[in-house]
Amino acid sequence: MTSSYLSTVCPHCGTRNRLALPIVPTDQPHCNKCRKRLITDRALAVDDGRLRSFLRQDELSLLIGFWAPGCAPCKMMMPLLDQAAKKYATSLRVLKINTAEFPATIKTHRLRAVPTLILVHKGRELDRVTGAMDGARLMRWIDKTT
Repeated sequence: MTSSYLSTVCPHCGTRNRLALPIVPTDQPHCNKCRKRLITDRALAVDDGRLRSFLRQDELSLLIGFWAPGCAPCKMMMPLLDQAAKKYATSLRVLKINTAEFPATIKTHRLRAVPTLILVHKGRELDRVTGAMDGARLMRWIDKTT
């Protein structure tokens, strides 16, 4: 019998870990280095370096939310990103990055406005949307794209 594995980055210490598939959230897999939980049910705030690390090393699909503090639609989207992180905890890692703190991300990811959401799998962009959306539309977009 062969087992399948997935490589994922610890959201706490950045260490690469190997998880057996299928991922069962009730098993609560932990990082081999820091022993904290690998599966999170909230969007993770990241900086440029951590974002690059997830993009290079994580085999979970990534939903990246680019936002800015003065943006009302961005603020509306933050709880929806947490909902998506909880719903898709075993198949999708939800990250959020503040473009005011890390303006280089605007050019790196060719952003035209915020909020912008980008779905990525194994470093390859699958789709992106710009502008706010309601929770139902966000979940449909994730289901359709991943």
